[in-house]
Amino acid sequence: KGIDCKEIVYSFSTSIRAYPDNDSINVNDTIWVEFSSSTQLYDINSGTNISFSGAANLGTSIDYLKFTGGSISNPGVIPAANDFGYNLVTGIFIPDPFQPEKNRDYKFVQLGNEYKFKLGIVPKQTGIFAIGVSDAPGIYRVNDNCTKAGFQITFANTNQHLYYYEQNRPGYIPSGYEQTHMYCFKVK
Repeated sequence: KGIDCKEIVYSFSTSIRAYPDNDSINVNDTIWVEFSSSTQLYDINSGTNISFSGAANLGTSIDYLKFTGGSISNPGVIPAANDFGYNLVTGIFIPDPFQPEKNRDYKFVQLGNEYKFKLGIVPKQTGIFAIGVSDAPGIYRVNDNCTKAGFQITFANTNQHLYYYEQNRPGYIPSGYEQTHMYCFKVK
């Protein structure tokens, strides 16, 4: 941030999709996670459309969890990133030195006037799992460190099978964040 920098902050709501819609898949099947968004985005703060191309650090961190049986106060999950193989079609993998057993970090790429990301997730063992995508705060553009944006990244056009999470935590009601950021599935 420069001395003469007047910080501008935008807030964008975007969506990500996971498919197929099946709640159960087999070992070695592929679950696809895909993000596609125009660089013309609606700013929730100002109520106007903003051209936000050239993002330098737009992406998401994906958590991988295996359900082990929980309760209202205990999520009953263990880290499971190593239980999967990965096929990154569009995007850039960013190694996470802090929690490599729990998550994988990815940067989206700009292709023309769109941000894109596509990842194939291939389960290597049976169980009931969840993946969770993160929002992207503090996004800045190349050659513009003053303008920042927060991207809300939620699941849309996706059957999220949240009943698996509810069954794993009897009596617990998923939070609003969990309801929009989590995708559950069973591997047979």
